[in-house]
Order: sequence, then structure tokens, then C-alpha cells
Amino acid sequence: LVWDAQTFEEIHRISAARGIWAALSPDNRTLVTSSVTGKMTIWDVDTEASVYEESISTSSLMVTFSPDGDYIAISGGNGVSLRDTTTWREVHLLEEQVANLDAMAFSSDSQYLATGGNDEVIRVWDVQTGEVLYRYTGHREFAWSVAFSPDGHSLLSTSHDGTARLWDVHPTIEPRIFCCSGQVSAVSFSPDSRTLATSSYDAVARLWDVQTARLDDFNGHTANMGAVDFSPDGQSILTVSLDAEVILWDIQTGSSRNFFGSGDKIEDGIFSPDGRTILTAGSAVQLWDVETLTLVRQYAGDTEDIHGAAFSPDGQTIATASANGVVELWDVGSGAEIYQFSPHARASVYGIIFSPDGRYFVTTSSDGTAKLWDVQTKAEIRQFVGHTGVVAQAAFSPDGQYIVTGSADGSARVWNVETGQEVRRLIGHDDMVMSVTFSPDGHFIATGGADGTARVWSASLEDVTAMTCENLPRDFSAQEREIYLLDDLQTCSQDSY
Repeated sequence: LVWDAQTFEEIHRISAARGIWAALSPDNRTLVTSSVTGKMTIWDVDTEASVYEESISTSSLMVTFSPDGDYIAISGGNGVSLRDTTTWREVHLLEEQVANLDAMAFSSDSQYLATGGNDEVIRVWDVQTGEVLYRYTGHREFAWSVAFSPDGHSLLSTSHDGTARLWDVHPTIEPRIFCCSGQVSAVSFSPDSRTLATSSYDAVARLWDVQTARLDDFNGHTANMGAVDFSPDGQSILTVSLDAEVILWDIQTGSSRNFFGSGDKIEDGIFSPDGRTILTAGSAVQLWDVETLTLVRQYAGDTEDIHGAAFSPDGQTIATASANGVVELWDVGSGAEIYQFSPHARASVYGIIFSPDGRYFVTTSSDGTAKLWDVQTKAEIRQFVGHTGVVAQAAFSPDGQYIVTGSADGSARVWNVETGQEVRRLIGHDDMVMSVTFSPDGHFIATGGADGTARVWSASLEDVTAMTCENLPRDFSAQEREIYLLDDLQTCSQDSY
């Protein structure tokens, strides 16, 4: 039945087969119906006559028109069929999401199609190319419905899990997402910033080309991995696992050398700035010679689990952070303890990192804060407050002006070191952000999450804004400025749209 939306009177009655879905074209001249037998029928509304029929699938068919009327999307057992409404022929088959697809919607400009189904993932497709542009994860059960906002910049989805989620649809500020089958415990950039190394709880280290895709897997560990680090010359990576195994990999040949540290586990491992030694931390803090893999020195101190360790830029000092909240500074050469204190009272300290100029270090804690300290005076300079969960790790930008922090609240945040102000928030992980780092060239931020993904973000908010302005027909709204913390940043000028 076709009804007049103003008078609520029936204006057409079309005798179709027992149906599941029906969709009316934007000009109200064409009706598409789907039947329980998988048949699609095209009707002329004025004459109430069938003009085209096709058996597409034995599965339920959902149908919807694009707002411009040029396409219809039909879901079935083989995926989503995008069809030209002039010929009704298929132009793209969207096959990534095939089973029990329950939600479809076009954007108002007809450029994008959103889909959702029982795999709990919301996808946005490019109508012209048929490619997946974005995948949004977070629902815990199948999606009921999806809908774009009128301006096309937001997407709403509802799910059987009882939640509705609002997603930002901003192509130019979406990170590159690299997936693993276990929690991503650490991320590390190569010195040339072109390659990202990840370690994960599936015991596999991976190398990724930042601009394209995965390069290689490194299999050798048999336990969850705690850390990965590139050598200063970019020729090797260091990986450690929670069973205290350390492996050095030649990234060109894939060959490896391994040893086991003392104690029952290692949580962190890093190269020294000159690449000649490596530092491991966990049940013990130990320095190893890279060439011989022999123990150079063990640092006797706090006996609690050591969550993190760091070298000063000159390689003369190391700092360690422990579960009982104690931070210790050590002289690398002599092994003598320089200083010990509890920067977050009794809260555990998860991470520690020196500034590029060696004047400061940052600690991160289970109390939900990060703190900046003066290396010489050991005085607290400022706190970075805003996370709502454990702050797992921090990293300085190469110029030392910013830090990025990762938290159990699922966000990574960028802070101005001088002012302590949060200047950017990176939202996308569905679980704890376990690791963060800037690329050496300062262009990217990488995050590793307990959700099994590593993400690479543009580090420059100005660059992100410029790219976005190229695609926006308007300036940022007040709400978008609030979300992306753009209050003090010049955004789109009239010349950009």
C-alpha cells in the first residue's frame, strides 16, 4: 500500500508477493519490493504494473534507494548489491558483510552507504567504488539500524545490545587501523618513520608499512609479548615476552637470536640510544650487550614488578617505574642508584619517559594522571589531568613540546607540555590504550590497544584541519570545535569552500 503522507489516505494498492521490504523512490514514481522467496520486483507506481523482476537470493532482502534516486541497495545472502536504477544492473557487490545484514542507509549526498549486521561492525562504503571506507566497532550484539545525519558528518547506529552509538564521519581524520589477533601491548616506529612494529598477546611481532599494509610477521615467542623496540639504525627489532624471553630480529633476513633474562618475567625492553646495549625490566632490571647477548649489569633496587623503563637521551641514566609506585633513577655505567621516590603516592607507576632534551621525565599512573618532573631537582612541574582510567604510557613529541598519553578509558590524549592543556583527543579504541608513541619525524602518533588494534594518527592538528577543510563545504560547527579542541586554532577560511 502507498499512502499520502499529508492526508494519510491510501493512493495505490499493488498486488505483490508476500513481502519483507519495500522502498519508494525519491520521486515517488518507482516502488521496489522484496519477497520471502528472494525475489526483487520493480513497480511503476502510477500504473501499479510490474516493470522488472529478478530472483536474487533465498535470504531476506532489504532494499533502499539513494536520495538522488540513482542507486538501490539490496541485501541478500551474497552481500549487498548496488544497482543502477536506469538499467537495474548490478554495479558493485559489497561482499565483506554478508550474513544477516539488518541495517542499511545512504548518506544525504548519496556518496556513502552504511551497513550493519550480526557481526557487530558498522561499515561505511564508497558508492562509486564499492570499497569499505570505515569500520566502526563497539557494539556487542548485532546492529538494528543505521542513519546518517542530514549533513553527513555523523552516523547513528542502534544495536540489540541496548545501545545507540553516534560516530563521527570525517574521512580525513580517521586513523589507519592495523589489526592483530591479540591485545597490542607495544608500538614502535622505525627511525625513518615509515614502518611500525607491534607486539601483541598472540605472541607475534609484526611490521607494518605506515602508508600501505603489513610487511611481515615474526614468530618465535610462546608467551604474551610485553614490548617491541626498533634499534637506532633501523636494522633490528627487540621483542620481549612475559616468560622472560628476549629476541633480537634482523628485519631484512628474519633471523633471530634469543636469550632469557633472570626472574620469571620481562614486561619492557628497549635499546640504548647508541644501540650497543638493551635494557630489560620486569622481575629484574638488567643491561645486556647486543653483540654477545651477555649480561653487562643488573640494577639492584625495588623488587616489585617493574612495568616500564627508559634511557635518558645521552644514555647515561635509566629510570624505572614499578607496581608499588616507586620510581628509581640509575647511573648506567656504575649501576649506582641516583634517586628513588614515589611520584604518585602509593599508586602504581606504569610508564616513564625522558624528554628529548633530557631535562624532564614524565610518569604515568593508576591514579589516572601523568606528571612532569625536573630531572635535576626532582620537583614536580605539572600534572596532566583528564583521563578517567589508568594512564598506561606516555611519549614525547620529537620537539619536546607535546606528550601523548594512553589510558584504560580507551582514549589517547595529546597535551601541551608548557601549559599542561589537553590539545587533542584520539578516540577510536574500544578498550585500554596500552602503548603510545610519536614517529621520529613528528608526523604521526601510533597507539596500541587491548582491543587488538594498532592505529596510526596524523600528529599535526593543523594538517588534519587543513585536509578536512578541503572536503568540508563549511567551517567546523561549535560542537565539532568542542569535540576536537579547536578553540584556539584557526580553521576553515572562506577560501577553502
